[in-house]
Amino acid sequence: MGQASLQGGRDQNQDSILTETLPNGWVLAAVCDGMGGLDDGKMASVLALNRISAHCQANYQFSSPTQLLRDAIEKAYEAILQQSIDNEIRLGTTVALLLLTPETACVAHLGDSRVYQIRKGRILFRTTDHSKAFQHVQAGVMTEEEARIHPDSNKLTKGLIPDRFDQPDIMELSYRKGDLFFLCSDGVWNLRSEQELIRLITSEPNAQSMVPWLLHSLDNAANNDGGSHDNLSAIALHTSDSSRLKTVSRNSYLLWLGILLAGFTLSLGGVRVAFSELFTSKDNSPVQQTPSSPTADESLQDSLEKVMSDVKALRDSLTYYRNKSTPPSNTPEESDLKKSEKKPRLLFTKPQAKDSTEHKKPVVPQSDQDKAPDVPPNLPEPDSTQQTH
Repeated sequence: MGQASLQGGRDQNQDSILTETLPNGWVLAAVCDGMGGLDDGKMASVLALNRISAHCQANYQFSSPTQLLRDAIEKAYEAILQQSIDNEIRLGTTVALLLLTPETACVAHLGDSRVYQIRKGRILFRTTDHSKAFQHVQAGVMTEEEARIHPDSNKLTKGLIPDRFDQPDIMELSYRKGDLFFLCSDGVWNLRSEQELIRLITSEPNAQSMVPWLLHSLDNAANNDGGSHDNLSAIALHTSDSSRLKTVSRNSYLLWLGILLAGFTLSLGGVRVAFSELFTSKDNSPVQQTPSSPTADESLQDSLEKVMSDVKALRDSLTYYRNKSTPPSNTPEESDLKKSEKKPRLLFTKPQAKDSTEHKKPVVPQSDQDKAPDVPPNLPEPDSTQQTH
């Protein structure tokens, strides 16, 4: 496992990262990117990670992985809301979570911090950004590469903010031994095209050395192009075994598919029998259909209805299987958050002077965050071309 977080070209690093193993062996990884356009992005990202970690540590034995992450995000929202009310400030952060269990890899996110699943250099899964720019991509107005450098790329449609509770996107994924899960803030993925970023990520098999090298390489290249780039944070880990989810779901799907195909074949046989009864007499001479032959009509109708039923069931089964590996589509939100612009303050019901209490940082080892590592041998240098917003 590798992790790192850099300040980049900003005055403060408002990203926070977390990796920890729960008492039952589940691995939790998280990246939060505080919204700098609000009052205190660092406070928001630290507060969110603290609440997520505390909830998962205390409740892992009572919930499924998906419910555990859903409840943890809700607890983080409640903490941000309460802090905003108590101090008359407006906080906000993105969140990207990975919970790795022996059965499944559970992913949850809000905002534009991403989670990738990569196998043999290919992307198997990637979260869908909750941003105005990615809504343009989903509408077919622009490509993902155009959206990456578009001004709307930092206008969020979902996040952990006090205005409302946004439901997170949550997915359960199967995985194989050796798969790479990569979590990052937008300060990482918006510096390179996705194809180039994946090439760099997979160029070094050791995740512990790859992440610091990658972030420092991107940071140095951005500084050479003028700086002012965003904070950079990332976590990478390889799976040491295959998930149990894949074997169970695949075998179950193949069993049902075989049953449906068998039923479909039998139904086609019934149609042939019905047509034979309808247009052929007992002595094999052609006959005309008349109202006095209800047996043939009923046989044909029943067979056709059976065929249509089996076809619909087969289509629903295929749709269900595809949806198991397809991220849910986003619903556009009416109000947007722009991480780079100041928003007007909210009117809160509990006025109180600002509290300058220091906030506890996440329980994350940060030894790699600010120390530039030695560059591993034989690693390719990233392309020096950088798109700026």
